[in-house]
Amino acid sequence: MGDSVQTVTSRNWFQRLSSSFGGILFGFILLIAGLALLWWNEGRSVAVQKSLDEGRASVISVAANAVNSANENRLVHVAGSLDFQEPPIDPQTGVTADAVRLQRRVEMFQWVESSKSETKQKLGGGEETVTTYSYAKQWKDSLENSAAFQQPAGHENPAEFPFVNETFDARGIGIDAFDLGKALVGGINWFENFPLPADSALTVSQASVNAGRIYIGKDSANPQVGDVRVAYAIVPVSEATAVARQAGDSLEPYPTRARQPIALIREGNHSADEMFALAQADNASFTWILRLAGFILIWIALNLIGSPLAVIASVVPFAGRLVGTLTGFASFLIAAALAFFVIATAWLAFRPVLGVTLLLITGALVGWAVSRAWKKKPAVK
Repeated sequence: MGDSVQTVTSRNWFQRLSSSFGGILFGFILLIAGLALLWWNEGRSVAVQKSLDEGRASVISVAANAVNSANENRLVHVAGSLDFQEPPIDPQTGVTADAVRLQRRVEMFQWVESSKSETKQKLGGGEETVTTYSYAKQWKDSLENSAAFQQPAGHENPAEFPFVNETFDARGIGIDAFDLGKALVGGINWFENFPLPADSALTVSQASVNAGRIYIGKDSANPQVGDVRVAYAIVPVSEATAVARQAGDSLEPYPTRARQPIALIREGNHSADEMFALAQADNASFTWILRLAGFILIWIALNLIGSPLAVIASVVPFAGRLVGTLTGFASFLIAAALAFFVIATAWLAFRPVLGVTLLLITGALVGWAVSRAWKKKPAVK
């Protein structure tokens, strides 16, 4: 079986039932968190949309090669050459680049634990779980805590990384005549790989350049636990477009009535309309991601709250699996209904027509579920 170890754990029916009742509290916490996330997300989404609509109506396009003081504090659209005054440098390794931003990405060769469990239910409600823990050496960009392994002996990892992932910015980043504030610089994220030349001057002891990366260890062809490799990525000098408030000769976030500041920046030359259309698309995508996250939290919460039913029925294993499947399906439907209801309620204050529509959909969904359940109810003789 290789480098692995197995454990066998057993729980009787009373232990499982006690554990499932304990999970109810956590389920209610997750339920509140999911509902709160959905409510907050809808408010955030509407506020961002209103801010973007306000910005689109007031933005002006200006030339990038000169700063006009008449546009002070206005929302301006600027397109030009992204440049800097002094290049970024990694002070720990001495690596520098003719670029706007320099990103350090660190990996360490470590022991990694993986596990696979198989659970069998027994007549009477008990269960037996066989878990196999396997160990392998891999390059990882986060620390693997070997002290928490099932079998730490022989699988010890270093306690920390010698370096951490970090981004270094050039000094004086701007678009032609305009300097960029921190908010805009933070949005410059179109990184590309930056292979290091083999003769790069490094300030790290016992380090060499291998395959474009810094290697810290004895033999890159035969890595040992604790060896480190450091790769870099850069944002090169390029064309960029920004939409932000003109503050002197700088570009800063533009305050809006909806309290969602506007500070947009993208690679390439884009019109003002394109910048706002792309920002609106990003907002819509992020909104749906958080909606899905909220729904999943609610679904998990309802499964936890309903889990004692499956445990109670598992005195007969088949019955336990059947009840578990039914409660999971019911949890899915209820979670969908709750998510629709929260989203619709949140939108009522901002988009009444859409809010009412979503409430009607929620009502129809609940009505369908109730009618299906009623039809399946056996007739009383």
